[in-house]
Amino acid sequence: MKKLIRGGSGLAIVVAASLAPWTVATGGAIEPATRYASSTSTDTTGACTESAPCRIDHAIGDATSGDRVIVEPGNYHVSSTLTAGVPIDLHGQQGRPFPHLIGDPGLAGSTLHLEGGAVSRLYVETAAPDGLALDLEGGTASQLILVASGGDHEGGAVTLESSPNGTVLRDSVARVVGSEGEAIELKEGGGTVAVVNVTAVGGSNTTGLESKALSATVENSVISGGAYDLKVMDGTLTARYSNFRASPSISPGVTDGGHNQIAPPLFVDAPNGDYHQQAGSPTIDAGVADPLAGPVDLDGLNRVSGPAPDIGAYEHQVAAPLNPVPASTPAPPASDPFTAFASSDRSNLVNLVPSPSSPAVHPTAGHTVVAGSAAGTALVQLPGSNKFVPLSSVSQLPVGTVIDARSAVVWLFSASDAQGTPQDALMYGSEVKITQRPGATPMTDISLTGGDFSSCPNRRARGASMAKAASGKGRSSSSHHVVRRLWALDHHGRFRTHGVNSVATVRGTVWRVDDRCDGTLTKVFDGQVLVHDRRTHTKHLVTAHHHYVAYN
Repeated sequence: MKKLIRGGSGLAIVVAASLAPWTVATGGAIEPATRYASSTSTDTTGACTESAPCRIDHAIGDATSGDRVIVEPGNYHVSSTLTAGVPIDLHGQQGRPFPHLIGDPGLAGSTLHLEGGAVSRLYVETAAPDGLALDLEGGTASQLILVASGGDHEGGAVTLESSPNGTVLRDSVARVVGSEGEAIELKEGGGTVAVVNVTAVGGSNTTGLESKALSATVENSVISGGAYDLKVMDGTLTARYSNFRASPSISPGVTDGGHNQIAPPLFVDAPNGDYHQQAGSPTIDAGVADPLAGPVDLDGLNRVSGPAPDIGAYEHQVAAPLNPVPASTPAPPASDPFTAFASSDRSNLVNLVPSPSSPAVHPTAGHTVVAGSAAGTALVQLPGSNKFVPLSSVSQLPVGTVIDARSAVVWLFSASDAQGTPQDALMYGSEVKITQRPGATPMTDISLTGGDFSSCPNRRARGASMAKAASGKGRSSSSHHVVRRLWALDHHGRFRTHGVNSVATVRGTVWRVDDRCDGTLTKVFDGQVLVHDRRTHTKHLVTAHHHYVAYN
């Protein structure tokens, strides 16, 4: 093994080691250790066990070559560079929120500096004007969110130094918030460097990716910068199956490896750093399979959900069936869908609920849900699309999807917490739009859509009908006309149904929502529902076998 030591004069001295760092002179192997870091720990001397984790600088800095360092979720405020001078495996925990490593505004160096090894599932940020989020000299970095939030001078998101065994950044976002600073800088270290399935956005006045490496490759990546998308200062850079603007947004020295595209990608919310793709983005299914690519994207979902990998950090999860629904699942009787709800064997589909230990399929809070047709034919309209397409037996769907459950019973699995622990609900009878915001305990919103209200009495007639009801003479039959109706059942999850006039918050409940000409009726068959009346701004607890109407 050789280790590169840089002196203050810039002289590089190569020192040869006769033994692997985990082998003792007698020939006996020392097993690599597993060390834990916690954002609340103050321990700087311990062994960093799972039951007694250490402060993060101790867990990383005192690790030996080959050690595994697990970073628990939390916010880590970094005042001096976290440095591993030997190759280690540094990562956040599977299925849990990314730990946030944030370099303080006064930290001019990098927040995290690694020499080889592997790093994954972390959010790393520099808040310093001249700071750098990650400095990587060899090894593989994957599933990272790298942000330079204070850089209007020399700062940037990540610097990658080429290495004899190859340096790779993949399935990650590198972003500069500000006018100056490169999202990615490639340096020469004697070897190769590759950027694969990355979304990189540089400063508004500077570059998405700048390369000084002799041999560099960009593949399946979205690269964007205010001045240049790709800029070669030295060496060669080959870009293939990637998205960047045409000249002059690329500098001389960029080699076109083929299958690149210049049409702007469609992101969910790029100004706020959400680089999930919208339906219809040219980057979907436009990449190429490559051994350097990871098996999953930045969300931990299958890297290939269509005929080819997508370009960028996130794979657009649309219609990849995860499991077939058992053929024995009963269809709902057309005359009484509630009977099907009450008697259906939910184990048929609950067995398909994605497990948090299977990151390729579980819902992600605020981003994706999983839906499956328990019976009948369901359709879905994806965000940004104006067409409905058939729902696969079980599919990953982005939030904002409209599900047409008028002729199907649909299971919906959404995240009940930031870790993606699934919760489930059953729906039938209406088109609904599924939305959810990220958070520690996110609420899943099911909003009734569609339906034709043109046959309803006009507002004056509805007002007269209400006055008639107030006088004790009842309502006209036309005012009771149901425009759309949703039957629903949940199992102690966090769900809300939205009608025109009310919002119903449920837990462990069987209920129905009718949007009628005269208002929104919420009827409870089991459990209880808290109904918020949009017009009167009052709340009403509705228990089993009762109902509430929020009138127009």
